[in-house]
Amino acid sequence: MDELKEMMRQIMRDMKQNTDELKDEIKEIKQEMRKKEEKWEREKTQLVQRVVEFLKQELQIQANIKEAYKINREKHYQMVRVELESFQNKIDIMKAKSKLKNTIYKRNYGTLRERREKMGMKLK
Repeated sequence: MDELKEMMRQIMRDMKQNTDELKDEIKEIKQEMRKKEEKWEREKTQLVQRVVEFLKQELQIQANIKEAYKINREKHYQMVRVELESFQNKIDIMKAKSKLKNTIYKRNYGTLRERREKMGMKLK
């Protein structure tokens, strides 16, 4: 009977030790994730600042950017997707894009409605 009690105590000690180890590991992982999130936020902020600066220098436009992030990171060139806060900013950029000839490529995807209207026109 004493043997059984001692065995149970040992099992409980082992479980407590495992639980403590797991808690420590979880803390480490949370710290790493916090650091990575901070790094991502810094990169995102820097990218937005670089895009704003580019628009000021190259197009002489003051645009309000909601969000910007890189796509195609693995390729030798990088593309940046930018969300603007107002449609007027987009219009200004599209009007001034001729200043970027042979330096940068700008796609005009338009809104979903604009794309559908375009497709409807092509189908008729």
